[in-house]
Amino acid sequence: MSSAASASRTLTQRYVLALALIAATSVTAYGVLSTLIEEQRDSALAINVSGRQRMLSQRTALFAVRVATATTAAAREAHRAKLRALTGVLGRANEGLVHGDPSVGLPGDPPPHLRALYFGPTDLYARVERYAHTLRTIADSPSPSLEDPSVANVLADSPRLLADLNRAVSAYEDHANERTDFLHRTEGFLVAFTLLLLFAEAHLIFRPLVGQVRASLERIEAQSEILREREQSMRLVLNSTGDGLVLLNGDGSLGKIRSTVVRGWFGEGLPVWAGLFPEDPVKREEFALAFDLIADDAMPFEVIVDQMPKRMNRRGRTYDLELRRIERSNDAHLLLIIRDVTAELAHEQAARDAKELVKIIELYTRDRGGFVEFLGEMDRRLTQLQIDGRPRHEQLRTLHTLKGSAAIFHFMDFATRCHALESELESEQIVAAQSYVELDDQWRRALGRIEAFIVDTGASDVLDVTRQDYDELVEWVRVHYANADLLCMLRQWRHMPARRRLDRLRQHAVRLGEALGKRIEVTVDDRQLRIPPGYLEDFWPSLVHVVRNAVDHGLELPAEREAAGKPPEGHISVSASLGTEFTVRIEDDGRGIDWARVREKAAQRGLEVHSESDLVDALFEAGLSTRDEVTELSGRGIGMSDVLAQCEHHSGRVEVQSRPGRGAAFVFHFPAPTTAFTQDLAGPRV
Repeated sequence: MSSAASASRTLTQRYVLALALIAATSVTAYGVLSTLIEEQRDSALAINVSGRQRMLSQRTALFAVRVATATTAAAREAHRAKLRALTGVLGRANEGLVHGDPSVGLPGDPPPHLRALYFGPTDLYARVERYAHTLRTIADSPSPSLEDPSVANVLADSPRLLADLNRAVSAYEDHANERTDFLHRTEGFLVAFTLLLLFAEAHLIFRPLVGQVRASLERIEAQSEILREREQSMRLVLNSTGDGLVLLNGDGSLGKIRSTVVRGWFGEGLPVWAGLFPEDPVKREEFALAFDLIADDAMPFEVIVDQMPKRMNRRGRTYDLELRRIERSNDAHLLLIIRDVTAELAHEQAARDAKELVKIIELYTRDRGGFVEFLGEMDRRLTQLQIDGRPRHEQLRTLHTLKGSAAIFHFMDFATRCHALESELESEQIVAAQSYVELDDQWRRALGRIEAFIVDTGASDVLDVTRQDYDELVEWVRVHYANADLLCMLRQWRHMPARRRLDRLRQHAVRLGEALGKRIEVTVDDRQLRIPPGYLEDFWPSLVHVVRNAVDHGLELPAEREAAGKPPEGHISVSASLGTEFTVRIEDDGRGIDWARVREKAAQRGLEVHSESDLVDALFEAGLSTRDEVTELSGRGIGMSDVLAQCEHHSGRVEVQSRPGRGAAFVFHFPAPTTAFTQDLAGPRV
């Protein structure tokens, strides 16, 4: 018993001594480890902050150069916005050294080593602050250039600042490496000593635990098998959805999970944008910039995602892109969902084509003669567009008129393409000839969809006679028996009723009003005139621009009209008359022409305005618009110049009448036709 008790005491003493030694070494190791972690944290913080400042300084200098060398206003504003954003992040990070910034891990009140690094002889803190201030000044400058001293100074100072940041970080890295190496060796010795103690006591104290550990490992293996089966099941679910799913890290690098649909898209080690947009550098840059902003946490995640590219094209198919944030315990990942919408878009396009076709056929059956004239006009304009060497303003005017004419007869896809080419011509100053060939091909394809429904109404043996015309003839013969007048009336029937042309403008005004949320009443007064073939042929289509301006610029929304004491419905009148001159009048009861705005825009374009006549001339100046933004309806200042050009081509003149808050009228006067022609145009009336 005594020997057993002695053995027990000895084992207990060993156990207590082992625990004491292990506890002592553990405490010592913990102290060393804590010191090491603190050293490494300070080192990592200094290196990270300086590296971050270096990266931001490089990128801001790059965008300062881009702002100074941008060739277009749109490009300059895009680079200027990026420069402001990066300069703001640079300034906040620099301020965070002193005051703290949790979003980038800066606690404020920097430790001694970091303080010596930034506030020492090189005074990096003040230099980065001055650098950020200068860049903000460049970003706010209206027209910086490479010859600007502020830009040149930034470019000259940037390499020195980056070199000092590199030297400071390198010096601190050397110091930190020596310190951490010593702590690592001490920690290794303590860990080895602890392991030796554990090994010595293993047979006496921990042997009974081996069986339990073995059993635990077996249970862990069983659980791992279950997890593997669940992962395989999850992959089957991911692959069965048909969507591409990719797990991303916060910097845009690829995670381990991705569905089979897109597995071959991405190369290992490349960021996600390299796989998504291999042939589109602009979208690659936009996607990369978005991930920079996400990493910097400069804006809310939802705002950043909303500004990212939402769609991509790859090998003839179209995909929608959706980025979501996934929180997993203390870690955050991003999930990119890539959905093939090719069939869906094709279905939507087919639905739009069908709806457009129905509307086109409806307009055709309502006005067959006018439709055939419209086709001839479109052919002439498209032919003009493809003539080499035409001035840019004439190309813009032709595109604008093609867009308006196509919209009247509801060729909306073609009108949209014309609008896109207008934007391209304005921004790039030139459109490739191939683009006009493709536009002509698009028009031929559009006609191909309706050719089975079109009957040639231009044949010389077809007369456009209504029942009303017939009744008037019967009544005239019954009452007067005047053969000369009867001949005059019959000759009229070879001509198109003026109402047909005016009705097209009315229908277009109503459709535009519905699209803009405006209630419009349009009255037509044709004085029962008929228009001989070819009369003012190029002028009539250009009137669509006057109608568009009346609806878009002139007429107010119902709430505005009621606030101004007007009825909620706007009114437009379209009329034609024949006296000493042939006159076409388009009038609205809207807000009237803002002549002060016209004068301001004319001054911006360098036009001299001394009289009311000069103001009217400015209103029809190519490129002048009172709108600051461009829409598919207006804003380019092209349409009215086309109206004036076509009016003057037919020896006409235009009169503009406007009353503030009461409306505006455009009156077009043309020389009176010859006597015989006048009789054909007006003729006798019962």
